Amino acid sequence: MPFLIIFGACLIVFGAAYIISTILTKRSFQGTANWPKTDGEVVRAFLYRHERRTPTETSITCTPVVEYAYTVAGQRYTSQKRDFAPYDRATFTEEKQAAAVLANFPPGKAVTVRYNPAVPAQAALKVEKPRTHNTVLLFGVVNVVMGVLMIGLAVVLR
Repeated sequence: MPFLIIFGACLIVFGAAYIISTILTKRSFQGTANWPKTDGEVVRAFLYRHERRTPTETSITCTPVVEYAYTVAGQRYTSQKRDFAPYDRATFTEEKQAAAVLANFPPGKAVTVRYNPAVPAQAALKVEKPRTHNTVLLFGVVNVVMGVLMIGLAVVLR
């Protein structure tokens, strides 16, 4: 029975950590979808190729970089931020995938930029409401519930 209590407690701690982390991440990104829009223009787009070598292997990743300019209240800004994803979705293991992203942003192309009204230098081309947060939050809740049930089972079986 001590195993069930310890395992249940671990599930509760693990689930609580997921819940807290998800809430904090979600809170930091929830306002971006409501930021005002302004017109911008792609200044340049290029592929950053990173080669990492170890004694046993070489790995290559490609990151498409899109630099754009926009104006807010008469002040010109530039940025390279495409989105505010909490993880890096912009790095690819195949150059072809990264080049496909760049094909959507040729230099001179007009783009819509969302910017932070409090700090206009903070901007992104694509601002979405995070979708996976609710799934991760549910995962954390399920872990907590399972932990409580295990501890309850251990107490009943004593």
